[in-house]
Amino acid sequence: MNPSVQPQVNKEYFTNNYHRLFGKKLSAAKQKNIFTIIDAFVNDEAMKSLRWLAYILATSMHESNDTFAPVAEGYWIKPESKRVSALYSYYTKNNPGALRTIFPNGKSGAAYYGRGRVVQLTHDFNYKLASLKIYGDLRLFNDPDMIINDAACDLAVTFRGMREGWFTGHRLEQYFPLGSNKANWRGARKIINGLDKANLIAGYAMKFYDLLEWE
Repeated sequence: MNPSVQPQVNKEYFTNNYHRLFGKKLSAAKQKNIFTIIDAFVNDEAMKSLRWLAYILATSMHESNDTFAPVAEGYWIKPESKRVSALYSYYTKNNPGALRTIFPNGKSGAAYYGRGRVVQLTHDFNYKLASLKIYGDLRLFNDPDMIINDAACDLAVTFRGMREGWFTGHRLEQYFPLGSNKANWRGARKIINGLDKANLIAGYAMKFYDLLEWE
C-alpha cells in the first residue's frame, strides 16, 4: 500500500466475511463499535496502514472482552458500586506502589485505573501526558471518564499513543513499517504489554487484516 494514500475499508466485505474468519456472526452492537474505531482511523490522516488498523482491532477484541466497547478496569465486578472499592483493595494488597498513581486521592476524587476500548490507559501520569498531548491542557486528567464517555478522546489517545510509543516506548511503525509488506504481528504486542497473550492477539490481527485488505 502506498503510505501517502489514506487507507479505505469496504464495510460490506468486512461484515459479510466476519463469520468466515471468526466463526460467529457480527452482531449489530459489535458492528457499531468496530465501525466507530474504523471510521476514526480512516479519518485520521496520521494513521496510514491497514496493518495498524488490524492490530488495533485485535487489541480491542482482547482488551474489551470481544465487545469493542470502552471498558473500565474490573468491569466484570458486579454490581458497579463495588468495582472501585474492589480495585482499591486489590492494589492495596497486591501493588501498593501502583496505588499511589492509580488512586492518588484515596477512594475519593479522580481515580486513574484502566479505561478504554483498545488501550487501557492507567496511572495519573499517563492521563496527564495524554491530556497535554491531545488537548494542551488537563481536561482529561481532571475528568478521566472522558475515555469512557467520549469516543473521539479514547481513540485519539489510542492512535497517537500507539503511533508515538507513549505506553511502552514501542511504536506501530516498528512492527508494521510504512511502504513495506513487513509485519511482526507477535512482536507488536510490546506496544501495549510485553508479550502477554501475543500469539492470541497476533492471530486475531491477521484475521482482521484479511477482512480489511479486500481488494
